[in-house]
Amino acid sequence: MKRYLDYMDHITVPDALHGTLTQLKTPDERKTAWKKYAAVAAALALAVGVGAYGLSHLPGDTSPALGETAEGNTEPDIAVLESATPGDQTPTLGGYEVREGEVVAYYMLPYIEYGTVEEASMDLAPPADVTTQELTQEEVLTLLGGEEAVAVHLGWEGYSLGGHAMVYPDGRLWMLVLGGRKEGADRVSINLTPDQLPPTCLLYEDSVVNHIGELEVTAERYVGESGQTLRVSFLTGGYGYRFTVMGTDGEASELLVSRFVRYARDGGMNLAALEGVLAAAARF
Repeated sequence: MKRYLDYMDHITVPDALHGTLTQLKTPDERKTAWKKYAAVAAALALAVGVGAYGLSHLPGDTSPALGETAEGNTEPDIAVLESATPGDQTPTLGGYEVREGEVVAYYMLPYIEYGTVEEASMDLAPPADVTTQELTQEEVLTLLGGEEAVAVHLGWEGYSLGGHAMVYPDGRLWMLVLGGRKEGADRVSINLTPDQLPPTCLLYEDSVVNHIGELEVTAERYVGESGQTLRVSFLTGGYGYRFTVMGTDGEASELLVSRFVRYARDGGMNLAALEGVLAAAARF
């Protein structure tokens, strides 16, 4: 109990959520709201123990809470979540709510600092013996965790999805590429490789390394004439990720990056389905 109270004493939350909680009245006057936001308050306390990035993988919970997105914070709102360890502070970029029945889970998004670079990078060409297998939209959705997760957790609603897998002759994966696009210049893409970061032909001295709990995230921003490109690279769960967002709205792009980092870090992607997807693609 003392440890729980220590956690609660060191928590600060985004202004939007704090205002919602402080405006609540007595349980008799706002029974439904108290029931709903009591779950949020408990969630925040528990989130400290799992890294403050959401509740999708708490002990005993094998699947993320999904549902309609509740009205919540959509603008960047940098706050600080303090852990029970003195001096250990995790900056956050606000968060979002997910409703499931009367229970609401609040997912905190990590704040990421970017280094500014002078040119966008290009990925290396695959080895000569690697072939490309196109994936159907259904297979892409499966790997991303499902249609609902894509809209609610990744924030990719309205994106047309596609992808392909580059594999060696023996069926081993060299690189998985998944992505989406909207009308205009908005693009999102994931490059994923087993056991190492996806290869790239350019490395930047101006990249910034972020430490989000135990996860090390390298981030850079390229600003062009028609928009900007944000890119992050990290290793987690036995895979290397390089996630890129191209868009005209810098704040919206930062939210998309933070959503993906939280999602991938908490094991939201359904990579257990990768072997079956590759086997199915190889038959065509």
